[in-house]
Amino acid sequence: MSEDIVPVHKTEVLQLKQMGVPAEAITWTTLSMSSDKYICVREIGGSGSHLVVIDLNKPYAYDDDADDGNGKHEPMRRPIRADAALMHPSAYIIALRADEVLQIFDLQHKTRLKTYENTLGQILYWKWVSNNILALVSNDAVYHWA
Repeated sequence: MSEDIVPVHKTEVLQLKQMGVPAEAITWTTLSMSSDKYICVREIGGSGSHLVVIDLNKPYAYDDDADDGNGKHEPMRRPIRADAALMHPSAYIIALRADEVLQIFDLQHKTRLKTYENTLGQILYWKWVSNNILALVSNDAVYHWA
């Protein structure tokens, strides 16, 4: 086997700190990356919690309201009351979890698509397993929410 073959190649896409994400928000419990398309960060600070959504293909393109005056647009940043957030792997859709309520929102059209009052027990893990199914893992079972 040739030593010239490298099994993993890495390319830096962006620096989260340069996108305005504080270092303390870059943790396993506050950041999710469900595909190679979006990064979702839940910032917790003195002014409350905020959701930051970064499209890795065009990190400065989404939030037209956040123009810095130089024609540069910042990632979407909105107040949030959810405990966890998970971007859809390919669409501009987000799943939010707050206490016992799960909700799915279309961020482009600013509409709520679904709401579910959780009766399954504590959700320990969740993941989009397809374009229309969100898997939920509780203490004793795995569920699909379609």
